[in-house]
Amino acid sequence: MTVSFDKPTVFDSPAFIELGNKGEILRLYLEKDQHKLGRDPEWADLKVPVDWGLVSRRQAIFVREGNLYRIFDGDGTKSSTHGIFVNGTRVSASSGYLLTSGAQLEIAKSSDHILLTYSNAVISKPPENIVLPSNRRLVLKGIKEFPIKLGRAPNSDVYSSMQLDAPTVSRLHAKIYTNGNGAYGSLVDVNTLIPANTPTEIIKTSFVYSATWKNLGLNWGVLIIHISVCIGVSLWLQKRKDIV
Repeated sequence: MTVSFDKPTVFDSPAFIELGNKGEILRLYLEKDQHKLGRDPEWADLKVPVDWGLVSRRQAIFVREGNLYRIFDGDGTKSSTHGIFVNGTRVSASSGYLLTSGAQLEIAKSSDHILLTYSNAVISKPPENIVLPSNRRLVLKGIKEFPIKLGRAPNSDVYSSMQLDAPTVSRLHAKIYTNGNGAYGSLVDVNTLIPANTPTEIIKTSFVYSATWKNLGLNWGVLIIHISVCIGVSLWLQKRKDIV
């Protein structure tokens, strides 16, 4: 089986910043058109602990530009006390700095500065001609090798696996283990003699994968596992004659 789903798993999550201060990490999400970062709880919506002294009460403003954000030092009119730096250059309070995913900035130009990291994981609209995955069926009957692996790129050298082509399905998303079919807690094989009036359970399992559109975007990751269980199939044997 050829593995072709080698792209990283994609999550439709908002952009965020992480502030690193002496091993402590603070993550703050960017979801609005404008955000304010600082220690002043009445001014900032991105609130920083008051004991983080290197962060000003009104440290920075984030303004959305398309799918990205531009950061401005200070409160929009006045620069912050310690400033924000990119590669040693201070960010302007007027022109700002356009952030790209993975950008790292420093609050305060000192050895104990606070590191600000920006991440933008927002997914753009997929192409119009994208091909949706068709229904797939995995027949469990006769499979002897467990667990069965489901995912975007399960082990290609294992026959008991199913690939699910969707960006939010992990490379190895789930494993299915057999629980066995049993009689009174014991496994039943082809050589087992079933006594008269013994109830036997037969379990059928089917899996359905579906992907749907939502709000002009592709809502991947809808992995619906329908497990239909047929229980209560009883074997009511008539009076037996000689068994060879």
